[in-house]
Amino acid sequence: MMGATPTSAAAAAQDAIVVAEVMDYCDVAGLAERSYPTLSGGEKQRVNFARVLAQIWEPRPDGGRYLFLDEPLTFLDIGHQIDLMRKLRELAAAPDLTVVGWSMTSPWRRASPTSS
Repeated sequence: MMGATPTSAAAAAQDAIVVAEVMDYCDVAGLAERSYPTLSGGEKQRVNFARVLAQIWEPRPDGGRYLFLDEPLTFLDIGHQIDLMRKLRELAAAPDLTVVGWSMTSPWRRASPTSS
């Protein structure tokens, strides 16, 4: 897992499980064997989202998980925009996860329960 150094074989095995779950959840497992520079803009956006989710996937002992997003719909086609918004709503329903996003695109503003 990029950016993580497991402290034991058990931790490494758990990281591998989390990565597999997140890749499946984000529907990016099919991109795993591709080199990052060869991905399209939308594919990179989806992979980056999966990377972030892998870091906060499991609940923390202190109870606080935070997901900050800046223009999360950029480069995504409409189908993937809808899919990402559904995932964000699902994730935001978790009692221990706070999701904060910023976007100037209208789908994000319409989907936000606090938008005006």
